[in-house]
Amino acid sequence: MDLLTKDISTAYDSGMSLSPQWYFTHWTGSDGMDEIQLHLREGKLQTIVIKHYQYHTKR
Repeated sequence: MDLLTKDISTAYDSGMSLSPQWYFTHWTGSDGMDEIQLHLREGKLQTIVIKHYQYHTKR
């Protein structure tokens, strides 16, 4: 799982606390991945969107 963090506790990154969306990915196997999106409004979670991707190789 890849989880990129947003550090909202330091002065140099204070603007990130206003970010309305957070995204991360999770590998589901050798040929698939999920993208998870967290959508926020006024600091509260409103929606979770999950996109499933599967990779195919040409034969």
